[in-house]
Amino acid sequence: MRALLIIALSLLAVALVPSSIAGQAPETDGVWYGVGVGYGMTMLNCGICTDQIRTGPSAQLKAGGKVSQSVLLGVETTGWMKRLEEVNQFVFSIHATGYLYAGGTPGLFLKGGVGPTWFNANEVDGDGDLGSMGWSIQFGIGYEARLNRTMTLSPYVNVVGSGFGELSIDDEVASDQFGVAQAQIGLSFTHY
Repeated sequence: MRALLIIALSLLAVALVPSSIAGQAPETDGVWYGVGVGYGMTMLNCGICTDQIRTGPSAQLKAGGKVSQSVLLGVETTGWMKRLEEVNQFVFSIHATGYLYAGGTPGLFLKGGVGPTWFNANEVDGDGDLGSMGWSIQFGIGYEARLNRTMTLSPYVNVVGSGFGELSIDDEVASDQFGVAQAQIGLSFTHY
């Protein structure tokens, strides 16, 4: 239900952007940064994990430089969290990311990235600590709409997949194969 609300509000916001603003090229010195919030779905894959999709809030921070009107390069961090009974679960990623715009910024974009992803789960009372780090890839799609000369709003969908990690419980290996699959939907504000 929350995902549908985010999509509906995103489409409404994009539809309300005046066409005179939407068509303007951003005034930029090449540097950009942004923040996004949304909702994420995460599934853990390991020998001792249950195949259950967990949902919770997600966020992103991003910054970089503009290579051309159609290509942006930068660094993007994503985070997700969920409290399940008495266990707090976190997924955090840092990706070197490239954005490709179909007709230049603003507009439809595809993105891809690579970097490490960390998973951590700990009991609220402090007993038991599960953790893992593995390499991941990220793919995404979104639509960037101009809000004014320097700000844009983007509904987006991200997919992150990681593997090649070990799951440790209190620093002892519990599973030698561990991975995280994650999907996120949200809204991002970017400043150029």
